[in-house]
Amino acid sequence: MAFVTHSVRARAKLWLAILRRRTKRVIDDVSGTTAVEFAMVAPLVIAIILASLQLGVIYLAQAELENAAEQAARLVYTGQAPGGQSAFQTTVCGYLPALFSCSGVMIDLQSQAISANASDALTMTRPTLTYNSGGQVTNSWNYSPGSPGQLVILRLMYQWPVYAGPLGLFFGDLSNGMLLLSSTQVFQNEH
Repeated sequence: MAFVTHSVRARAKLWLAILRRRTKRVIDDVSGTTAVEFAMVAPLVIAIILASLQLGVIYLAQAELENAAEQAARLVYTGQAPGGQSAFQTTVCGYLPALFSCSGVMIDLQSQAISANASDALTMTRPTLTYNSGGQVTNSWNYSPGSPGQLVILRLMYQWPVYAGPLGLFFGDLSNGMLLLSSTQVFQNEH
């Protein structure tokens, strides 16, 4: 009996030794580690790269819209603005790069008299866009360049298309999934 017990113990020790060597070999084997790590990290890196590219394009578009608003405000400020809303929009579109579709540019030009009363503070609210069944904006925008000495508010708006990236990164803020870019210029007419 003692011989059988010794034999079983010897076999068990042998199997444990073999199991330890194989386990150590598997643990020490790093041949597939890089591929596994890449598979774990790649989606996050790709999502960050795509989000960065999209943000860069959004900031570029916002800067171009801002530049066009400044140039359009200068026209109104100096009394050189075209006579009608469509002519003014065409002029403003000439200041925008090809990234923008002229039909999507929304221009709101309002003027108001300035008084000494402090309660006449200017308040600006974000416009609420309304859409028709085709998804096009149906808002009516003002075109009032004002007269000399009046306060003028020029707002240029554009619905910028944004795309959802991996991991749910999305920059849209409108109900149609687009991002509203807006530039506002406030000045007093001199003409």
